[in-house]
Amino acid sequence: MHKFAKIVKIEKPTNSKTSTIYAVQMITSACSNCTYSCARQGKPFKVLNKIGIQIQEGCIVQLKPSLYQYFFQGFLSLLIPIVSSVIGYFFAPEIHRELKIGFSDTGRFVCVLGFFLFSSLIVFILSRSTLNLSKPEIVSVL
Repeated sequence: MHKFAKIVKIEKPTNSKTSTIYAVQMITSACSNCTYSCARQGKPFKVLNKIGIQIQEGCIVQLKPSLYQYFFQGFLSLLIPIVSSVIGYFFAPEIHRELKIGFSDTGRFVCVLGFFLFSSLIVFILSRSTLNLSKPEIVSVL
């Protein structure tokens, strides 16, 4: 899946050959001709120019995210909540014993739901953080 983005800033450090490129994702094709900075653009993110395409600020580029990034996003958003729910199911009797309360199916349900909600909160926090494990690559300039 390729996404389109608009280059908003290129930082060229004085002591380094590589430059840092910032882009914002384009929501629609109307964004390519827009001169206003609307709130729907989101915050700029870093992109890589591994193949050395000549670009400048304002260019519309096609991006290709890495397969590692897709795998990591899928792992975080799907597997972690499901696995934590299963862990909550099997550890429910132990949790009830530690808290010295009677064990029931309702208690097991509460443990599963608690583990699921806690892991979903962790995934939400990680997805909103500035954690960028890999940057998308510029494939072409439009």
